[in-house]
Amino acid sequence: MRLALAIVSLAFIFVTLAAATFDTEAGNSTGPRTADSSSSRVWVSGQLGQDASGWGENAAQQARLALRNLDAELQKSGGSLDDVVEITTYHRELSDLGQFRTVLAEFFGDAIPTWTSVEVTDLVEPEALIEVKATAVLNSGR
Repeated sequence: MRLALAIVSLAFIFVTLAAATFDTEAGNSTGPRTADSSSSRVWVSGQLGQDASGWGENAAQQARLALRNLDAELQKSGGSLDDVVEITTYHRELSDLGQFRTVLAEFFGDAIPTWTSVEVTDLVEPEALIEVKATAVLNSGR
C-alpha cells in the first residue's frame, strides 16, 4: 500500500513538473521560478536580500530586498505578492525574526500568508542573512 502511494505521489509530481515552466534567468534569484499553467500555481525559491547595488546591511534590509525580488519574480508569471499563499523563510539567526516579521507586515499588511521560518547554519552566499521561498496561486484573492 505504501509503495503504491509513493508511486502515485511521484507520478503526480512528475506530471506537475512536466507542465511547469522553469525560468533560470531569474534576476537576483539563486533559484528557479516554476509555474504550473494547469492550476495557476507558481513556486519561487532562492530569493535573497540583494539587488544590483549589493547586499542589504542588516536583516530588515535584506528582508525588504528579498520580498521585492519575490514580487518581481511573481510579476513575470502574471502575479504579485497578493497571490502568495505560503512563505518559507530561512534565517541564519532566529534573533532576526522580529525584524523580518515587521518587514513582512509592511508588504502584506494584516493578510500575511501561511509562514514557516527555519533557522539554518548557513545559506548559499556568505553575505546572506535570509532566504525566501514562496508558493502563489494566481488570482486567488487569498
